[in-house]
Amino acid sequence: MRQPLIFSCAAAILCSLGFVLTGCAAMPGATPQDKLYGNHAAAPAALDQKVASDAIRQLVSLYPPASTQFNLVQPAPDAFGTALVAGLRERGFALMEAQAGSGSTMAADANGASTGAGGLELRYLLDRPGAGDLYRLTLAIGTQRLSRPYMIQNGTPYAAGAWVRKE
Repeated sequence: MRQPLIFSCAAAILCSLGFVLTGCAAMPGATPQDKLYGNHAAAPAALDQKVASDAIRQLVSLYPPASTQFNLVQPAPDAFGTALVAGLRERGFALMEAQAGSGSTMAADANGASTGAGGLELRYLLDRPGAGDLYRLTLAIGTQRLSRPYMIQNGTPYAAGAWVRKE
């Protein structure tokens, strides 16, 4: 008689744990992965503009603008994100943006497209890996990562190294 009681207690604990984890997974809003991306650098505006234009040049060199669609998976309300979105569109890329309320809902681009199907997922992370004036941009395009360091000397932003590509 003692074994069924142990099994029923274990089953009750597992069911409770399952309900708790299901509740956490069903919470609305950004996924934990989406919180890893964005502008976490609190960088000066000059750096945001320099890094955005540099990132656009790199994307143009790797992807043909007139035939590439990027699906920006995260909202881009910061200065870097705004400059990146405007620059990509100006260079001829089709771009779907995530709406601010949800990381998965795409807004229509300038051509009126209403789905994110057919494009490459695009995310960015602009952060400050340590103390000092060193910043790092990481672009995630599908499963590929592009990364480059930047620094500020005498108030002017400079690239502090070459682009690194991880596939």
